[in-house]
Order: sequence, then structure tokens, then C-alpha cells
Amino acid sequence: MNNFREKADLIWNLANLLRGDYKPHEYADVILPLVVLRRLDQAMAPTRAAVRQAYDTYKGKLENLHLVLSKAAGNSSVYNYSEFDWERLLNAPSDLAQNLVAYFNGFSPDVQDILEKFDFRRQVSRLQAANLLYPILKAFEEV
Repeated sequence: MNNFREKADLIWNLANLLRGDYKPHEYADVILPLVVLRRLDQAMAPTRAAVRQAYDTYKGKLENLHLVLSKAAGNSSVYNYSEFDWERLLNAPSDLAQNLVAYFNGFSPDVQDILEKFDFRRQVSRLQAANLLYPILKAFEEV
């Protein structure tokens, strides 16, 4: 998605999906957190395997995994040790809400803080109940 028009079209398409189940002033409660999550997912891609390997190696052996996982993430405080990434989430649509929460839980403390400020966990059940969770996440696949 390289040009402005494609980005604008994506936002309008998302707004159209949300229309009816969400009021216009609530669209940002869904769109903004997903933009951030998608960008984080893409940024973590190069170190995802190393972080997951470090997690599997040290889980239950160390009380605080943050330093080990941060180092595996290239000395970044942004990582996710869950088994999920955007693609794997979309590949299991019947378990999407549950898997998305597991994905959220695998983020580093800094990202957990961001998720809490967005209060996005609350939106997951609302989107799922409206049958919008998969189409909304799928729309971000090309971002």
C-alpha cells in the first residue's frame, strides 16, 4: 500500500464495515489500535522466530524473561512471544477472538501498556459479536 489513495480507500472501507454496529465517533476505537498492532506485527517480523525460540528455551527457568526476550528482539522493548502473527491469526477464523487475546498477551510490557490505553480487548468481543472481527483484521492484511 504505497499511495495515499489506497490508504484513504482502506479507511473508508473499514468505516463502511463498522457502520451500523459502531457510531462514527467510535470508529477510531477500532481503526487506530489495529493500525498500531499491524505496524508492530510487521516491525517484529525479523526477530519473531528468535523471540519465540528464547521464550520456549527459558520459560519456567527464569522468573523475568523480559531481558532475554528483549535481547532476542534485537535489544528492543517491543516483542511478542505468542505463537501468533497476523497471518496465523487470519488462518484460524473460527478461533480468532481467542487467538487474538493470546496474541495480545504475548506482547512485551511496553506494548501491553499501549493495549491497555487503547482498551482494545473490549473491542474484540464487540467485533466478534457483530461478525466483524475477521473482516476488519483481513482488511489490514495488505497494509
